[in-house]
Amino acid sequence: MKPVYRFFTLAMVALLVSVSWAQERGPQLMLSQGEVQMGNPVDRMSSEAVAYVQLNSLGTLLKDLDGLAMSALPEAMLPDEIKPLLDSPTPVLSLLGIQTLGMPLTPEVLEQMLGLDFSAKAALALYPAPGEPKLALFLPAKNHLAVSGLITQMLRPQHVSRINEQGHEIVMVEVGNNDLPPRVFVVSMKDGVLLSNDAALLLRALGPQPQSDEYIKAQMTKLGDDCDVSLVINPQPLMPMLAMLPRLRPQLDAGLNMLMGRALGDLTPQQRTQINNELRWRFGINDISTVMLFGKSVAMGSFDTVVEEFTVGMQHSRGVMLGLNLSPTHQTLMLDVDSDAMAKQNRFAAINLGEVKEAIKQLDLPWSQISVSGKQRQATKSQWLLKWINNTRQQLVMNEVPTKIFDTCLEIYNKQHTPRQVQELSDWTLSSRLIYEPENKPAAYSTLAKYMASFNDAEAQPFATNMMVMPKLDAGKLDEHFQLQAQEKTNDLAMVNAEFTKLYSGAKPQIIRSYSVLKNDMGDQIDQFIKQTHIKTKFGIFGFNQHELISRRFLFTTEIGPYTVLHDGAANHKRLATLKQSQTHTLDPILDQVIDGLPEGTRYFEYARTLQNLPKILAFAGELEDLIHRDVTRYVDEVNKLAKAPGMRKEKFEQQVLEIPDMPLLYQSLRMDPEKKQLYATLPLGLAMPRPKVYPVIQSLIADFADHVDDEGGAVMSMRQVGSENQIRITQDTRLFGRLIKSLGNAIAKRYLNNGGNPVAKIMDDVLSPLDGNSQFQELHHNPMWEFLLTDPQIERGFWENIPLGPMAGAGDAGEQPQPQRGARVVEVYFMDTADGSIFTDKSDQLPPITAPSGKHGVRAFVFACGDCGDEANRFVGWLETYTPEAKKAIETPAAGPEGGMANYELVENGHLVASPDSNGKWIKANSKDGFMLMDKIQGKCGNQALKPCFPGR
Repeated sequence: MKPVYRFFTLAMVALLVSVSWAQERGPQLMLSQGEVQMGNPVDRMSSEAVAYVQLNSLGTLLKDLDGLAMSALPEAMLPDEIKPLLDSPTPVLSLLGIQTLGMPLTPEVLEQMLGLDFSAKAALALYPAPGEPKLALFLPAKNHLAVSGLITQMLRPQHVSRINEQGHEIVMVEVGNNDLPPRVFVVSMKDGVLLSNDAALLLRALGPQPQSDEYIKAQMTKLGDDCDVSLVINPQPLMPMLAMLPRLRPQLDAGLNMLMGRALGDLTPQQRTQINNELRWRFGINDISTVMLFGKSVAMGSFDTVVEEFTVGMQHSRGVMLGLNLSPTHQTLMLDVDSDAMAKQNRFAAINLGEVKEAIKQLDLPWSQISVSGKQRQATKSQWLLKWINNTRQQLVMNEVPTKIFDTCLEIYNKQHTPRQVQELSDWTLSSRLIYEPENKPAAYSTLAKYMASFNDAEAQPFATNMMVMPKLDAGKLDEHFQLQAQEKTNDLAMVNAEFTKLYSGAKPQIIRSYSVLKNDMGDQIDQFIKQTHIKTKFGIFGFNQHELISRRFLFTTEIGPYTVLHDGAANHKRLATLKQSQTHTLDPILDQVIDGLPEGTRYFEYARTLQNLPKILAFAGELEDLIHRDVTRYVDEVNKLAKAPGMRKEKFEQQVLEIPDMPLLYQSLRMDPEKKQLYATLPLGLAMPRPKVYPVIQSLIADFADHVDDEGGAVMSMRQVGSENQIRITQDTRLFGRLIKSLGNAIAKRYLNNGGNPVAKIMDDVLSPLDGNSQFQELHHNPMWEFLLTDPQIERGFWENIPLGPMAGAGDAGEQPQPQRGARVVEVYFMDTADGSIFTDKSDQLPPITAPSGKHGVRAFVFACGDCGDEANRFVGWLETYTPEAKKAIETPAAGPEGGMANYELVENGHLVASPDSNGKWIKANSKDGFMLMDKIQGKCGNQALKPCFPGR
C-alpha cells in the first residue's frame, strides 16, 4: 500500500498547492482534449478494483475546509492589512494565496490556474496485481494544457514517448520522481486526464462499453453526491489470491525448523545438560527441544487459525464503505461493513427510540453523556479461540509434545459460563454518565481548611458514576440476575482451581476467590445490592491461620414510574432519592433533534457534549480562589494588628502569632517589602498575597463561549444492522469548539493587544502580583508545613528580629527601630580556613573563597549535628563549598544580554565545587553525580537521631 499512499498524496499535494509550473528542463507533457468522455468515473474505473476513492467536488471540499478553519479563527488577532480578506468567500484560501503567490486565491482562481474542473469528480482506483499494485487516477480538467503542466511537475519526466493503441494515443512517461512508480501512462479524455502505471487499465477505461463493479457502484450511489470524500473497499478481486496463503505454510515450517536447529547447535553439551536439568526439576520437561517444539506448535497453530479465519471472513465479506461529509459546522463519518458473518454475530436488538425519548422526558438526569443499547443477547463461546486451541493441540500431537496444558484450557473454556450483563434483562438500557459535583460550596466556609474538612464527614465519592434506566423489570428479576452472576463466577473459579490441581498434582491454590450479593432495603422503595468479592488465603502471617479481604461494590435500584433505575458505584442513595421526587417532563432541544435524526433500526447510540462542563469547572475554581483570598487576607490582617500593637515585643509577638486560630492551609510565610514597607503573605511557590483574582479575567474571556454552551456542540454515534450491513454513523458538531477558540482569541486580542500599551504588562497585571518572587524582603513568620518550598533550607526561618511597621520594641530597651536590610536575609555561617582546617564565621552573603584569618582561602563549611547544635561534640562538617575564580566573577559581575547570561550560567555550573572535609582539597562539581552523592551521604550519619543544620549562635 505504500506506493498507493505516495501516489495519492503527491497527486493531492500537487493539486492543491502547485499553482505555478514554470517551464523546467527536460521533456514536457503537452495534452490536448481527447475524444472519450469519462462521465462518472465509477462507471469506467471500478471494474476489478479492490479500492476506489472519489472526491465529488474539489471546489466544495475547499470551501468546506475553509469554513471549518474560519469557524475557529479569531479575527481580532489578525493584522489590519489582512482583515479585508475576511470578506472573501474563502478567507483562509485567500490568506494562503497572499503568503505563497502574493495575491488572494479563490477556488475559481485556483481552478483556472490549475486547469482542473473543481465541480466534477476526481477518482483513484487500486487493482490487485502480483508485486506492485496497479493504480489509476482521474483528474477532471477544463484546460488540458494547464493540467499538462501540473502533471509534468508531479511526474518530473525523464523521457516522454507517445504510442497508439486501439486507436487511442497514450503518453508513456519515464518518471523522475522516486516516490512514484517508474513508468506512468497518461491519456487525455474529453473531460479530464487519466493516469495509470498499467496501459491495459487505460485501454479498458477507454473502451466503448466499460463495465463497472456492481458493489462499488451501489455503494457510491448510496453515498450520493453530497459526500465530500468516499472510499469503497471490494474484497472480491482478492479471492483468487486466498489460495496462495496456505502455500506459505511450508516456508514457515522450514524457517522454524532452521531456527530450532541453529539454536540447539549453538549450545555446548554442558549448557544443554544444565538447561535440561533445570527444566526437569522445575517443570518436569526432559529436554529443551520439547520447549522449542511447543513454541513451534503454537506458531503453526496460530498460522492455521489466522489463515482459516481470514479466508472465511473474506468469503463472507462483501466489502467496506467509508464516507466523509465535511461542513463548517457538522462533520459526518459513515462506515458500512457488509458481511454475512457479522450479521450472525449481532448481539443487540433494535431500540424503540420513541420509548427512549419519553424516558428522558420523564427523568431529571444530566443528558450530556449518554449511551443507549437495545436488548443484548447473552454472549457465546468464541469460535476463534476454540479453533486456535484445537489447531495448536493438533500440532502438539504431531510434534509428540504433551498436550496436558491445552487439554486443560479447552476443558476450562468449555465449562465456563459466558458473562451475564444487565442489558440482557430489558428491551433497551439507557446509561447516563454522572460527573460528581460537591454539595459543599466554598462560599459557605470561612477557611480553606474548614472547607476541606467538610469532606471528612462525607463518604468517598468517585469522580464519575453511571445511572442506568430501563423499562420496569419484574419483581425479583434484578436479584435473580445478580445472584446467578455471582454463583456462576464462583463456580467458574472453583472449576479452574480444580482443573489446574489435576494438571499439577498437589499444587493446591493458596488464594481462593468467591463472589456473593447482598440485598438491603434502604427505605423509600430503594434497594441496595452489594456485590462482594471474597479473597481468602490458605496461609498465615505472624501466626494467624488465614486472612480474608472483602471488596464491596454498591448498586442502588428503584422504580420511577414505568422505569427501573440503577445507580452504579455511588457511595449513597441520595442521588436516586432526589431523582424520584424531581421529574421534569422536558427534553433538551438538541438531544430531541439528535434522537429524531437517528435512523430506524438503530441498535446502539452514544451522545456526548463534554465542553458543556467547562464553565462549571472554571466557576468552581473561581469559588475556591475567592475562599483562598478571604482565608489568607483574614490571617494577614490579624498578624498586622499584632505587629502594630503598642509595646509589642518579639517574644510576645511570636507567642500571640501562634495563638491566632485557623492558620490558612496555603499560607507559606509573612513578609515585608522594605521599599514600600508593605506587609504581605506568600503562598507556595512564592506567590504573593494580596494578588489579583484570575477567575474574573477568565470569565470575561470565555463569556461568549459560555452563552452558547447549551445551544451548540456535541457528537453522536449510532449503529444499526441492515441485512448483512453493519452501519456506523458519527456526526460531530464543531461549532462550540470553534467558538471557544475564536471567542477566546478575540477576547484576548480586545483585552491585551488592541488597546495600546504593553500586552505582556497587561497580562502580568491581571494574573501576577508585583511581589511574586520578590527577593527584597524580610520574613516575619512562616508555616512549617511549607518549609521544603522556602528559598534556602539551610537557613532556619524564624521571626524577624525587628519589625519597622509598628511600635514593637527591638533588641534595645529604648525600642529603637532599626532600618530593614535590603536583599536576602544575611546571617552568620561557618567557613573553614584551608591553611589549618580551623572553623571561623562570616556573613552568608560572602561568596567563597574568601580571605581566612590565616590569610589563605576560606571556603564555606556546611555544619550539621545529630540532635542539639548547641553541643559542640555533636557538630560535624558535612561538606565544603567554593567557586572557581571564573565562576565567582560571573556571579559578582553578570554579563548583559541573553547570550552572556547563558555563558555565565555555564561558568557558574562548571565552577560550583564541593569537597569532603577529609578529601585533602579534592574538589568535584556540585551538580555532578559524585557531588550529589557526597551531599546525600550525610543523611545516614545520625542513625535514628534527627539530622539538623547548624549556624553560629543558634
